[in-house]
Amino acid sequence: MKERLKKLLALLMVLIICVSTVGLNVNAEEKSTWEGTITESVYETENYKVTFSLVGQWEGGYNANVKIENTGDSIIHNWYICYDSYNVFSDIWNAQVHSYESNQYIIKNADWNRDIAVGESVEFGYAVYEKFLGFPTKYEILDKSIETSTEDYSVE
Repeated sequence: MKERLKKLLALLMVLIICVSTVGLNVNAEEKSTWEGTITESVYETENYKVTFSLVGQWEGGYNANVKIENTGDSIIHNWYICYDSYNVFSDIWNAQVHSYESNQYIIKNADWNRDIAVGESVEFGYAVYEKFLGFPTKYEILDKSIETSTEDYSVE
């Protein structure tokens, strides 16, 4: 009788544990992770290709290089690129940080590299004084056309 009671209690405990874990919701922020060996990531879409390279790493920091290649059939004028980064830039060269909000950077061209001709590329780099947390997973070239009336400007 005692043995049967122990088995019944054990079965009851297992059922309680199973029932209590059903329907648990676990929310976690999805972050890119880095396993420590790959030093380059390539993102390619219809009109451009972005290559992100780790060009220098040290305890507590790294340097990155971003190359944007125009693979389309028209010039990319006055480029801006948008992507997520879980690290905050300390220094940037050959470009400017246009904005940074909620882990999303918008990087703007420098004056001397504002257009990317068909088949050509531009590169910029930056330094981060934090541990590398992973490669960006998506890049977007931002562009917009604005029609302006000839009355809105003058040429001398």
